[in-house]
Amino acid sequence: MPPKIFIHEYFTGGGWSVPDMPSDLVSEGLGMLCAILKDFKKWGKATVYTTLDKRLTDIPLSSDSFTIINSADYNKSFSRIAKECDFSLIIAPESNDILLTLNKQIRDTGVCSLGSDLEAIRITGDKWESYKILFDAGVPVPETVCVGRHSALETAQKINFPLVIKPIDGVGCEGVYLVKDMDTFKSALEYDPVYNHRVLLQEYIKGEHLSASILSNGKEFVFLSLNRQHINEGMPFKYNGGEIMPPPEKGDPLHMIIEKIFKVIPGLKGYTGIDLIRSEAGYKIIEINPRLTTSYVGLREVININLAEAVFDAVVKGVLPECVKIKKNSIFSKEMPINFSSQ
Repeated sequence: MPPKIFIHEYFTGGGWSVPDMPSDLVSEGLGMLCAILKDFKKWGKATVYTTLDKRLTDIPLSSDSFTIINSADYNKSFSRIAKECDFSLIIAPESNDILLTLNKQIRDTGVCSLGSDLEAIRITGDKWESYKILFDAGVPVPETVCVGRHSALETAQKINFPLVIKPIDGVGCEGVYLVKDMDTFKSALEYDPVYNHRVLLQEYIKGEHLSASILSNGKEFVFLSLNRQHINEGMPFKYNGGEIMPPPEKGDPLHMIIEKIFKVIPGLKGYTGIDLIRSEAGYKIIEINPRLTTSYVGLREVININLAEAVFDAVVKGVLPECVKIKKNSIFSKEMPINFSSQ
């Protein structure tokens, strides 16, 4: 009997309870959801379940079963559907511990996750804690300080501008600002509600925005691709998709950097995205995403393996693909057309 797999994306799957849905995050989430559903469908060796927010319409989903969810009944519906399955794969933001909380619910139902362990999700969800772990391990990271929101202005006066301000647990470019002077710093701090208590002030590094797509079984990893990120630096940063490229050659320092990351943050499994910057001084690691990232949408089009099957085999069987190749570079967008119901 084929395994039953629950694929859940938070923004499109009923998790967003606010009346107005964030179209950019819904679009990005929908792209990832549709991509992985298509790959599991193509693999053909699993029965796939998913959910869809009732405010979304005219969206064809490549799943064997999908449940329309009212956000008011989200937690009850999420747990009920998860209990019907053997495995789950959760796509959700780290902000407000959403990814961690959903994976805890999955664990409590007794369902096996096709992603990272809870402790790895907790560590990487806190950008300050993960920064300290990486820094102490000698992983190259931008100089960063963590301050209380109310003391941030005083601290900023002692730091050279420009600098980057970001929340402790944001997702993507959420709340990430390039501030060039004290006036823009004050504007960013006062404008964005994501800065509740603690704030990260980070050295600004001029360079190429990249991400690494990694597949791991918890002990070993395969470098799937290196992705150029199309990011407009500003107030705030804006992510517009990117370009899939082959990984660097084996002798490139990035391989050793990623190997160290997986040693000091054990429990990273399945698909992991690592954001970084490449400058004249080398690589700097920005953050780690223990889940599917938008790069998956472009990667699946040009890689020589079925990524859904590869994730399943890595986590469940501990087996990694022997030969991974990128057939060509591929440019992808984070945008996907969506329709919202008026109901």
